[in-house]
This record gives sequence, structure tokens and C-alpha cells, in this order.
Amino acid sequence: MAKSTQAASAATAKTAAGDDEGMIFGIVSYLVWLIGPLITILARYHAKQALVLDIAVFIIFIPVVIITVLIGGVSMFLGPVAVLGMLINFLIWTAYSLVCLILVVIGIVNVVKKNERPLPIIGKYAAKFNF
Repeated sequence: MAKSTQAASAATAKTAAGDDEGMIFGIVSYLVWLIGPLITILARYHAKQALVLDIAVFIIFIPVVIITVLIGGVSMFLGPVAVLGMLINFLIWTAYSLVCLILVVIGIVNVVKKNERPLPIIGKYAAKFNF
């Protein structure tokens, strides 16, 4: 009986250590999503979320660059009003960066809580990736 109790406590300790390892790799997967699939189911789930986030960030990055370049080009010819164009560009880049940062923080919080909850707006697309 003592052996089975020791074996059960050893298995519980191993599972807890594996969960901590999966949590660490889940957090890191939001920074480098390629290593997530190699570790645990939790890390794989969040690696998929991070991949979708990276794709969305890249897709939205292109129009943001085009818009800010156009605003900068137009405001260059407006003389004193050029400051307004620079302010608009600053606000656009700040909003873009904050949205990206907030989504990463939401993902990391989900990993720490060991939740397999999709990211807002874009997380539902992660289920389409198989790795």
C-alpha cells in the first residue's frame, strides 16, 4: 500500500512539473511560436494562438505602413499643419502597438492560468492549424 501511495505522489509531482514546464513554454511561445508544439498540449495550443497573432499583426502592419506614409506625404506639403500629420501617425502607431501588446498579454495570462481560451477576435482561426 505504501508503494502505491509513493508512486501516486511521484506521478503527481511529475505532472505538476510537466504543467509548469508547459506553462513556461506556453509563455515563450507568444514570443517564439515555433518551440511551443514540441512540448505540451497547452504549449501547442498557445503556439497556435501566437502564430495566428503573428499573422494578423503582419497583415495589419502593411495597411498601417501605407496609411502612415500617405499621411506623412500629404502633410509634408501642408506647411505648419504638418505637425498634425505627425500626430496622427503617432496615434496610429501607438494604437497598433497597444493592440498587439494587449493581445500578447491576454495570451500570456491565459497560459499562466492554464486556460485554453482563444484570443479575442483572432483566436478562433488557430484551430485551423495542425501541428
